[in-house]
Amino acid sequence: MDTAELNSTIDTRMAQLTAEYLNFDDEDVEPCLRATVDALKDQALIMNAGGKRLRARLLLDSYRAAATTNDAQATALDLACAVEIYQTSALVHDDIMDDSPLRRGKPSAHMSLSNFTNDAQSGKALALMLGNMLATLSANVAFRALHRVGLEKFQPVFLNMQRAVEIGQCLDQAAQRLDLEDPARIRQAALNVYAWKTASYTTVAPLELGFLCAGMPYVQARPAARAIGLPLGVAFQLRDDAIDIFGNPEDTGKPVGGDILEGKRTVLLADMLDDLNDDGKNTVKCIYASERRSDADIALMLGLLDSTDAIGQSKRRIDLLTSQSLNALERYEFDGYACESLVATCREFVGFKSQHR
Repeated sequence: MDTAELNSTIDTRMAQLTAEYLNFDDEDVEPCLRATVDALKDQALIMNAGGKRLRARLLLDSYRAAATTNDAQATALDLACAVEIYQTSALVHDDIMDDSPLRRGKPSAHMSLSNFTNDAQSGKALALMLGNMLATLSANVAFRALHRVGLEKFQPVFLNMQRAVEIGQCLDQAAQRLDLEDPARIRQAALNVYAWKTASYTTVAPLELGFLCAGMPYVQARPAARAIGLPLGVAFQLRDDAIDIFGNPEDTGKPVGGDILEGKRTVLLADMLDDLNDDGKNTVKCIYASERRSDADIALMLGLLDSTDAIGQSKRRIDLLTSQSLNALERYEFDGYACESLVATCREFVGFKSQHR
């Protein structure tokens, strides 16, 4: 099965699981209120659609690489869908916190629901509850999948993933208050946030759940997932930070310079501050001190960034972390072809296209 076919299988199953969970036809909902729950269901399906499904494919590839049989293939698929549905819930909440107007080239959930209610506050409130419902659905799907194959004892793995992201979101909020006078402190804080908020559910949990589903003992699965997934997840976020600056909005579905607009403290920002002269640093501090940043501010920031080696440093850091991840993967004796597919998916996280499945 090639990547497009696999993504289609994942998309279809996600839509089925979401529609079943948010089906209120047999529920006691007053007719005058039904339009709202229907709007939530429709928005959930819209938000779940699209995406590269990297997390799901990483879980399925790790399962196939470590499994000796395909007895739990259906379980692995549902676990993969559960991770992707949780990703959707996190994006809904992320967009509310950042007040992002777009997600994957379409209006974000709170914007769509604001249009539905004709009230911004109501739209944000509904989107908040939609994110909560999707997070609950993701756990429901994961728990039922694990129960089917007698792996209920690993349910805390999924909950720990959610906990890590929640902590990461809080740490991210704390990082945004850091003073720009100390780039090294910003860099270390950002890397810490990336581990908690991104790597936890983007790479570590998919690997761990795939290995466990394949029958690998927990005492082996957990350290293997962290050794492979932690550097890969941080590299993924570093690349995402660069895409935020230089990506094509038609490809990313987001405006250029979103992190600048939001005043994010990123590794890229820290590296840039280290390379700038005093005038440049003062300009950045002035821009970030503003309550709102304009398109002109973004253009000025991009010019300053281009005058430094920050992007070069980011590329070198990504290369190093990717090598650490792939070297860790090589230490495990996985099935030959399945392992090749797993390696290809890992490399796709940092920009290398997978050509086979």
